[in-house]
Amino acid sequence: MATADLSIRNLRKTFIKGKEEVTAISNVNIDVANGELITLLGPSGCGKTTILRMVAGFETPSEGEILVGSENIVNQPVHSRGMGFVFQNYALFPHMSIFENVAYGLKSRKDAGTINIEHEVAEALELVGLKGVGSRFPNQLSGGEQQRVALARVLVLKPKLLLMDEPLSNLDAKLRLHMRTEIRRIQQHLGITCLYVTHDQKEALTLSDRVMVLSRGKVQQIGTPFELYANPATTFVADFIGQANILEANATRIEGDNAAIELLSANLTLRYVKASGTAQAGKVSVVLRPENIRLVEKGQGTLTAKVQNRFFVGDHMEYEITLSNNQTIFAFVPYNPGMELYEVGAEVGLAFDDKAAVVLF
Repeated sequence: MATADLSIRNLRKTFIKGKEEVTAISNVNIDVANGELITLLGPSGCGKTTILRMVAGFETPSEGEILVGSENIVNQPVHSRGMGFVFQNYALFPHMSIFENVAYGLKSRKDAGTINIEHEVAEALELVGLKGVGSRFPNQLSGGEQQRVALARVLVLKPKLLLMDEPLSNLDAKLRLHMRTEIRRIQQHLGITCLYVTHDQKEALTLSDRVMVLSRGKVQQIGTPFELYANPATTFVADFIGQANILEANATRIEGDNAAIELLSANLTLRYVKASGTAQAGKVSVVLRPENIRLVEKGQGTLTAKVQNRFFVGDHMEYEITLSNNQTIFAFVPYNPGMELYEVGAEVGLAFDDKAAVVLF
């Protein structure tokens, strides 16, 4: 299967709403390598599907270029772009068998007479784990199986680029977990370049080579799942990727990659993310993940706090705790038999590794 690299340059999209021009996408840039899976991640209305539809050709950019290899395809019609699009709602023909659904695109091609359609369809169905179901109909399959058929229908055409728009959003939690593993397996097996849209953070982290985080039509950060989680460039990224406690503090001086920080009554030296902007003394945000906080006896640790609530969720305890400035944050403590449990109302100390806290300017 042929693959292609993709470059998006200064992409912008505006719509007219009433008498006003609304910017849906602003100055989006990214290079996608051959065989790479990039996820576009963000809340509803952030512009991720609009980008995907512009790459596919369903929407026309207001400005910018979309390059496949060195060719700008902005003015090319959809059918000549060599892309496969997997829709959120499967879009299967209910009156056709599974074989007919998968074969539909092949039969519509000008070179259909030269293609061994039965072989190609059988190969595509086997690839997605549906060998032998060609005679059945969509209503005889589960949601996960229907999504596999939708994927097979695209893959049988051997596209250069695979575009997927929230393909797992209609599945239950366990099936989503299984299907995202399958999608990643198939994508890596074929080595096909893929743009994948989702609002699900875990889906993005587990599927992707890199993730583009969007908010209100603007790119917040592009990086590997680890980079986004460990080194968020903005408070939006920190809060959207996983769960984060964001504490207000004051930076007194900058020391290389570190900053001297006054956080409540504590004086700390913490690392900062250079991508977040110019580091200057003054007000800053400190990002601290709940799983990096340890509860210790009062008088120990870096900060003092009071337990407001606690929840047992199986593999860990979740503590809702209030700091001395009345801000509520969360701490996740891994469960183990015999672990010390802190009661609601208890005054505790909070300890954390300085390397786990990130300063954003």
